[in-house]
Amino acid sequence: MALPIEAIAKLGVRDGAHCKVGTTHEPTTHPEFPTLLNVLGELGYQVSLTTNGTLLTDRMLDGIADYSVFKSVNLSFDAATPDLYEYLRVGAKFQPTLERIKAFIARLDRSRTAIHANYTMLRANLCDINAAVDMWDDIGVDGLVLMVSSDRQNNTFLHDQMLASDPESFYQATESAAQHLIDSQRRIQLSGSLMMTPRFAERFGHLYHNRIMYSALPDPLPPVTPADPHPGRCAAPMTEVRIRWNGHVYLCNNHFLVGNLLEQTLEEIWTGPRAKFTRDLVAANGDHCLHCNYFHYCLSSRTDLDLSAAQTTMLKEQA
Repeated sequence: MALPIEAIAKLGVRDGAHCKVGTTHEPTTHPEFPTLLNVLGELGYQVSLTTNGTLLTDRMLDGIADYSVFKSVNLSFDAATPDLYEYLRVGAKFQPTLERIKAFIARLDRSRTAIHANYTMLRANLCDINAAVDMWDDIGVDGLVLMVSSDRQNNTFLHDQMLASDPESFYQATESAAQHLIDSQRRIQLSGSLMMTPRFAERFGHLYHNRIMYSALPDPLPPVTPADPHPGRCAAPMTEVRIRWNGHVYLCNNHFLVGNLLEQTLEEIWTGPRAKFTRDLVAANGDHCLHCNYFHYCLSSRTDLDLSAAQTTMLKEQA
């Protein structure tokens, strides 16, 4: 089952609003994926898409009416060699998927769409990271993101492959990739949570700006983007919602159900009593933040943040 297109229309016109598509599951499995994007574009949304690229067929790409809808694209691709890729991505084929990704990139307006490759680090694929730097730079993406894996389903294989199993190897692989970036003078940018450490700063700080690693610092430097020290400065319930395949609308990253798009418009849900109750609840008690999936699976790997206590400073300011 997938979210009906008529439910997307209930989002309402939101010129310039930001919509993330595919942050937890592969979005291209939606039977009407091109139509979904087209409706979002007609409503004025700017889309950030996360996809593994396996289903980006020519037919699907032809169905997307306006590629200017994409604000950013994140490509989930965890190896740089066929054998390792096909070992990790069971059922996927390395070369056909890479060709589909290249065809997709060729249609994007590079003046307005940022493209990054997400590389989830596992013990099994640390050996491919330097090659991934070269591969994605040759393809022309803007950045490679080295992500720390999360075991969300008590998966034995993933558990044995994660950072905690051998942290020094993960740090060494990250530092090796940074050194390779410098030595090869690649244009691509490198980022990742394991770069946010004193040991990394001591070695590479002269080429590290705004949480991004460069082979040589650009001139002029890009503006600094404020970090998001969640949960201490979280404003998510005031600024965003999470919409599931069944139309359920959540605040706080799937934590509080506040309505359903099949029954109400987004504006009715956003201004409704359940949403207001949730905002007041979280603003009054920051302990709720510690039960948020975003905290557990994304920010717990942010080594630059002190997440020892739950605070809601920004939320209370906006409440």
